[in-house]
Amino acid sequence: MTIQVALDGVMVPQDGEHARARGRTTDDPDPPRHEQRYGHVGPEPPASTDGTLGRAWHEAAVGTVAFFDPAGNRLETTYLARMPEPFKATFTAGLEAEMQAIVEERPDINICFASDGAAPQWTALEAMRSRLSASATGHRMMLVDAFHVAEYVQLAANATEGDKTSGAKILAATWREIIREEQGGVPRVLRAMRARRLKATTKTQRKDINRAIDYIKNQHGRGRMNYPDALARNYPILRGQTRVGAR
Repeated sequence: MTIQVALDGVMVPQDGEHARARGRTTDDPDPPRHEQRYGHVGPEPPASTDGTLGRAWHEAAVGTVAFFDPAGNRLETTYLARMPEPFKATFTAGLEAEMQAIVEERPDINICFASDGAAPQWTALEAMRSRLSASATGHRMMLVDAFHVAEYVQLAANATEGDKTSGAKILAATWREIIREEQGGVPRVLRAMRARRLKATTKTQRKDINRAIDYIKNQHGRGRMNYPDALARNYPILRGQTRVGAR
Protein backbone atom coordinates (compact mmCIF):
# COMPACT_ATOMS: atom_id res chain seq x y z
CA MET A 1 0.00 0.00 0.00
CA THR A 2 1.20 3.49 -0.90
CA ILE A 3 0.07 7.02 -0.20
CA GLN A 4 0.98 10.03 -2.29
CA VAL A 5 1.28 13.26 -0.27
CA ALA A 6 1.06 16.14 -2.74
CA LEU A 7 1.33 19.90 -2.25
CA ASP A 8 0.65 22.74 -4.69
CA GLY A 9 -0.61 26.30 -4.92
CA VAL A 10 -3.16 28.21 -6.98
CA MET A 11 -3.42 31.96 -7.50
CA VAL A 12 -6.65 33.57 -6.27
CA PRO A 13 -7.84 37.21 -6.31
CA GLN A 14 -8.12 38.92 -2.93
CA ASP A 15 -9.86 42.19 -2.12
CA GLY A 16 -10.36 44.53 0.82
CA GLU A 17 -7.65 44.37 3.46
CA HIS A 18 -5.76 41.71 1.48
CA ALA A 19 -5.49 43.80 -1.70
CA ARG A 20 -1.87 44.83 -1.25
CA ALA A 21 0.50 44.22 -4.14
CA ARG A 22 3.01 41.43 -3.76
CA GLY A 23 6.57 42.67 -3.22
CA ARG A 24 8.66 42.97 -6.37
CA THR A 25 12.34 43.80 -6.79
CA THR A 26 11.97 45.06 -10.35
CA ASP A 27 9.68 47.36 -12.34
CA ASP A 28 9.64 44.81 -15.16
CA PRO A 29 8.96 41.43 -13.49
CA ASP A 30 8.53 38.14 -15.27
CA PRO A 31 4.90 37.01 -15.44
CA PRO A 32 3.73 35.08 -12.36
CA ARG A 33 4.26 31.31 -12.54
CA HIS A 34 0.58 30.56 -13.13
CA GLU A 35 0.49 32.99 -16.10
CA GLN A 36 3.61 31.44 -17.61
CA ARG A 37 1.91 28.05 -17.39
CA TYR A 38 -1.73 28.82 -18.22
CA GLY A 39 -1.71 32.26 -19.83
CA HIS A 40 -3.63 35.35 -18.80
CA VAL A 41 -6.68 35.15 -16.53
CA GLY A 42 -9.42 37.30 -18.02
CA PRO A 43 -8.85 40.21 -20.42
CA GLU A 44 -5.83 41.43 -18.45
CA PRO A 45 -3.24 39.36 -16.58
CA PRO A 46 -3.36 39.51 -12.77
CA ALA A 47 -0.05 41.37 -12.62
CA SER A 48 -1.60 44.26 -14.57
CA THR A 49 -3.90 45.20 -11.70
CA ASP A 50 -2.15 43.64 -8.74
CA GLY A 51 -2.78 45.84 -5.73
CA THR A 52 -5.13 48.15 -7.62
CA LEU A 53 -8.88 48.17 -8.23
CA GLY A 54 -9.29 46.62 -4.79
CA ARG A 55 -7.82 43.32 -5.93
CA ALA A 56 -4.52 41.49 -5.50
CA TRP A 57 -3.42 37.98 -6.42
CA HIS A 58 -2.00 35.64 -3.79
CA GLU A 59 -1.27 31.92 -3.67
CA ALA A 60 -3.74 29.63 -1.94
CA ALA A 61 -2.66 26.13 -0.86
CA VAL A 62 -4.03 22.87 -2.21
CA GLY A 63 -2.99 19.31 -1.48
CA THR A 64 -4.01 15.68 -1.55
CA VAL A 65 -3.37 12.42 0.22
CA ALA A 66 -4.10 9.65 -2.29
CA PHE A 67 -4.17 5.91 -1.54
CA PHE A 68 -2.85 3.33 -4.01
CA ASP A 69 -3.05 -0.44 -3.79
CA PRO A 70 0.05 -2.63 -4.46
CA ALA A 71 -0.88 -2.87 -8.17
CA GLY A 72 -0.91 0.92 -8.49
CA ASN A 73 -4.66 1.51 -8.61
CA ARG A 74 -5.86 4.65 -6.85
CA LEU A 75 -8.36 3.76 -4.16
CA GLU A 76 -9.32 7.03 -2.52
CA THR A 77 -8.15 10.63 -2.25
CA THR A 78 -8.44 13.17 0.56
CA TYR A 79 -8.47 16.76 -0.71
CA LEU A 80 -7.32 19.76 1.33
CA ALA A 81 -7.24 23.49 0.56
CA ARG A 82 -6.77 26.78 2.36
CA MET A 83 -6.83 30.44 1.40
CA PRO A 84 -3.52 32.35 1.22
CA GLU A 85 -1.51 32.60 4.42
CA PRO A 86 2.18 33.17 5.24
CA PHE A 87 4.28 30.13 4.29
CA LYS A 88 1.10 27.98 4.04
CA ALA A 89 1.77 27.19 7.69
CA THR A 90 -1.71 26.12 8.81
CA PHE A 91 -2.33 24.18 5.64
CA THR A 92 0.92 22.21 5.74
CA ALA A 93 0.30 21.39 9.41
CA GLY A 94 -3.08 19.93 8.45
CA LEU A 95 -1.62 17.98 5.53
CA GLU A 96 1.07 16.56 7.80
CA ALA A 97 -1.53 15.61 10.44
CA GLU A 98 -3.41 13.60 7.79
CA MET A 99 -0.20 11.79 6.83
CA GLN A 100 0.84 11.12 10.42
CA ALA A 101 -2.59 9.70 11.30
CA ILE A 102 -2.30 7.24 8.41
CA VAL A 103 1.25 6.23 9.37
CA GLU A 104 0.15 5.68 12.95
CA GLU A 105 -2.40 3.14 11.71
CA ARG A 106 -0.14 1.67 9.03
CA PRO A 107 3.54 2.24 9.93
CA ASP A 108 4.59 0.03 7.01
CA ILE A 109 2.84 2.14 4.37
CA ASN A 110 4.98 3.53 1.54
CA ILE A 111 4.95 7.31 1.08
CA CYS A 112 5.52 9.18 -2.17
CA PHE A 113 5.88 12.96 -1.74
CA ALA A 114 4.98 15.02 -4.82
CA SER A 115 4.94 18.63 -5.98
CA ASP A 116 6.06 20.84 -8.84
CA GLY A 117 9.45 22.52 -8.80
CA ALA A 118 8.64 25.30 -6.30
CA ALA A 119 11.29 25.33 -3.56
CA PRO A 120 8.99 26.38 -0.65
CA GLN A 121 6.70 23.43 -1.28
CA TRP A 122 9.59 20.98 -1.29
CA THR A 123 10.91 22.54 1.90
CA ALA A 124 7.56 21.80 3.54
CA LEU A 125 7.42 18.23 2.21
CA GLU A 126 10.98 17.46 3.23
CA ALA A 127 10.21 18.75 6.72
CA MET A 128 7.22 16.41 6.89
CA ARG A 129 9.40 13.48 5.89
CA SER A 130 12.01 14.38 8.50
CA ARG A 131 9.38 14.28 11.26
CA LEU A 132 8.19 10.75 10.52
CA SER A 133 8.72 8.60 13.58
CA ALA A 134 11.25 5.78 13.78
CA SER A 135 8.33 3.32 13.81
CA ALA A 136 7.45 4.31 10.23
CA THR A 137 9.12 1.54 8.24
CA GLY A 138 7.65 2.05 4.76
CA HIS A 139 9.68 3.13 1.75
CA ARG A 140 9.77 6.88 0.97
CA MET A 141 10.35 8.68 -2.28
CA MET A 142 10.32 12.33 -3.43
CA LEU A 143 9.05 12.84 -7.01
CA VAL A 144 8.50 16.01 -8.98
CA ASP A 145 5.20 15.75 -10.85
CA ALA A 146 6.08 14.28 -14.26
CA PHE A 147 3.57 16.61 -15.94
CA HIS A 148 5.72 19.61 -15.02
CA VAL A 149 8.83 17.87 -16.34
CA ALA A 150 6.94 17.16 -19.57
CA GLU A 151 6.18 20.87 -19.96
CA TYR A 152 9.88 21.74 -19.86
CA VAL A 153 10.74 18.85 -22.18
CA GLN A 154 8.20 20.21 -24.67
CA LEU A 155 9.64 23.72 -24.29
CA ALA A 156 13.10 22.50 -25.30
CA ALA A 157 11.70 20.39 -28.14
CA ASN A 158 9.74 23.35 -29.50
CA ALA A 159 12.86 25.51 -29.38
CA THR A 160 14.86 23.02 -31.45
CA GLU A 161 12.23 21.69 -33.87
CA GLY A 162 9.74 24.54 -34.12
CA ASP A 163 6.70 25.36 -32.02
CA LYS A 164 3.86 22.82 -32.36
CA THR A 165 5.54 20.97 -35.22
CA SER A 166 5.37 17.21 -35.66
CA GLY A 167 9.12 17.07 -35.13
CA ALA A 168 8.79 18.80 -31.75
CA LYS A 169 6.00 16.44 -30.68
CA ILE A 170 8.01 13.35 -31.63
CA LEU A 171 11.19 14.63 -29.97
CA ALA A 172 9.36 15.56 -26.76
CA ALA A 173 7.62 12.17 -26.66
CA THR A 174 10.96 10.41 -27.12
CA TRP A 175 12.63 12.42 -24.37
CA ARG A 176 9.70 11.85 -21.99
CA GLU A 177 9.86 8.10 -22.56
CA ILE A 178 13.62 8.02 -21.95
CA ILE A 179 13.22 9.95 -18.70
CA ARG A 180 10.34 7.77 -17.55
CA GLU A 181 11.61 4.36 -18.60
CA GLU A 182 15.41 4.29 -18.59
CA GLN A 183 17.84 4.19 -15.70
CA GLY A 184 20.25 7.02 -16.50
CA GLY A 185 17.65 8.52 -18.81
CA VAL A 186 17.74 12.02 -17.31
CA PRO A 187 21.48 12.59 -17.95
CA ARG A 188 21.01 11.21 -21.46
CA VAL A 189 18.24 13.73 -22.22
CA LEU A 190 20.24 16.58 -20.69
CA ARG A 191 23.18 15.72 -22.97
CA ALA A 192 20.84 15.76 -25.96
CA MET A 193 19.42 19.15 -24.95
CA ARG A 194 22.90 20.65 -24.55
CA ALA A 195 23.85 19.37 -28.00
CA ARG A 196 20.72 20.98 -29.45
CA ARG A 197 21.52 24.22 -27.64
CA LEU A 198 24.82 24.46 -29.53
CA LYS A 199 22.85 24.50 -32.77
CA ALA A 200 20.30 27.11 -31.64
CA THR A 201 20.31 30.17 -33.86
CA THR A 202 18.33 32.68 -31.78
CA LYS A 203 18.50 34.07 -28.26
CA THR A 204 14.93 32.92 -27.58
CA GLN A 205 15.74 29.34 -28.55
CA ARG A 206 18.77 29.26 -26.28
CA LYS A 207 16.78 30.81 -23.42
CA ASP A 208 14.02 28.18 -23.69
CA ILE A 209 16.47 25.29 -23.87
CA ASN A 210 18.38 26.69 -20.89
CA ARG A 211 15.15 26.95 -18.87
CA ALA A 212 14.41 23.29 -19.57
CA ILE A 213 17.97 22.18 -18.78
CA ASP A 214 18.11 24.16 -15.54
CA TYR A 215 14.75 22.82 -14.31
CA ILE A 216 15.47 19.18 -15.11
CA LYS A 217 19.07 19.34 -13.84
CA ASN A 218 17.93 20.88 -10.55
CA GLN A 219 15.14 18.37 -9.93
CA HIS A 220 17.32 15.42 -10.92
CA GLY A 221 20.15 16.66 -8.72
CA ARG A 222 17.77 16.75 -5.76
CA GLY A 223 16.75 13.14 -6.33
CA ARG A 224 13.19 13.83 -7.48
CA MET A 225 13.18 12.19 -10.92
CA ASN A 226 13.74 8.47 -10.32
CA TYR A 227 10.71 7.51 -12.39
CA PRO A 228 11.93 4.04 -13.50
CA ASP A 229 12.21 2.96 -9.84
CA ALA A 230 8.88 4.60 -9.00
CA LEU A 231 7.07 2.78 -11.81
CA ALA A 232 8.71 -0.52 -10.85
CA ARG A 233 7.24 -0.02 -7.37
CA ASN A 234 3.83 0.99 -8.82
CA TYR A 235 4.12 4.50 -7.38
CA PRO A 236 2.27 7.41 -8.99
CA ILE A 237 4.47 9.81 -10.95
CA LEU A 238 1.65 12.28 -11.57
CA ARG A 239 -0.67 14.02 -9.16
CA GLY A 240 -4.27 13.01 -9.74
CA GLN A 241 -3.17 9.77 -11.42
CA THR A 242 -5.81 7.03 -11.32
CA ARG A 243 -3.76 4.12 -12.62
CA VAL A 244 0.01 3.86 -12.26
CA GLY A 245 1.82 2.95 -15.46
CA ALA A 246 -0.90 4.34 -17.75
CA ARG A 247 0.55 5.79 -20.94
